[in-house]
Parts: sequence; C-alpha cells; structure tokens
Amino acid sequence: MKKKYLLMAALGAFLASCGGVEPEENKGDLTGIAQRDTMPASAEAAPAPAAPVTVEARIANGKAIYTKTCQACHQENGAGIPNAFPPLAKSDYLNEDVNRAIQIVLHGKTGEVTVNGVTYNSAMPAQTLSHQEVADVLTYVYNSWGNKAQEVTAEMVDAAK
Repeated sequence: MKKKYLLMAALGAFLASCGGVEPEENKGDLTGIAQRDTMPASAEAAPAPAAPVTVEARIANGKAIYTKTCQACHQENGAGIPNAFPPLAKSDYLNEDVNRAIQIVLHGKTGEVTVNGVTYNSAMPAQTLSHQEVADVLTYVYNSWGNKAQEVTAEMVDAAK
C-alpha cells in the first residue's frame, strides 16, 4: 500500500514539473499559462498542399456551371435553339478558335455569327464567372457533344482577357 502512495506522489511531482499542475505561487497568474500554451508559429502544422484537380473534376464542375449558366439558351445537349441561339455541339465556330470562345464568355457577343453554315443574330451577355469557372465550363463544352477535346486553363483565360 505504501508503494501505491509513493507512486502517486511521484506521478504528482512529475505532472507538476511538466506543467500539468500549476505551482501554488502562480495560481491566478495567467501569464505563465498563456506563454506555455502558445505554440511558436514555426511549430504550427502547415496546411497540406492542395491535391491537383483532375481534368475529370474540372469537367464535372464545368457541367454544373453550364447547367446553371448556359443551358437555358444552348440546351442540355448543346444543340442550341434553332433561329435563336447557336449550337455548341459539333460547332465549327467553337472548335475553330478557343481564344475567341474565351472572349465571348468573358465579354459577350452581339451581331451575326455563322455556326455550321447557319447564321444567328442574337446576343450573348458577358458571364459573371471567375477565370477558373470560365476555364472549367469551356473544358466541359470542348469535351462534350463531339467537339475537339481540349482543356482550357485559367491561365489561358487570364491571357485572353
């Protein structure tokens, strides 16, 4: 029984020396606690680096953006609306110049445009999307409906702006 009490006393002394028990003379003084509990900035865990975003994930994000932003005019299947809004599916106009496509999404387009031999004369407003969102939605469009599969990056959008 005496060994048990000695062990508990030793444990108490150990905890007191490790800061587990505040010495009596420091009771009510929070300065020591604040200093002891503050971890130096260099010892803080750095955030884990972001995992690279795959093209597949960007296409999925682009599809969600397309559904909310583009689908009403260009339709779910990219076929557009005859005599009103041009198709994006198998679009010669779209596939001809990616930088032009970026410009249209960023700044809009008015006036005539000929897509797959049909002339359209309507307006597309500039879209209020981040450069990454523009890149993702165009990556989705370029990888859908028989278009020339390619990736559009935020850096391409930055350069085209």
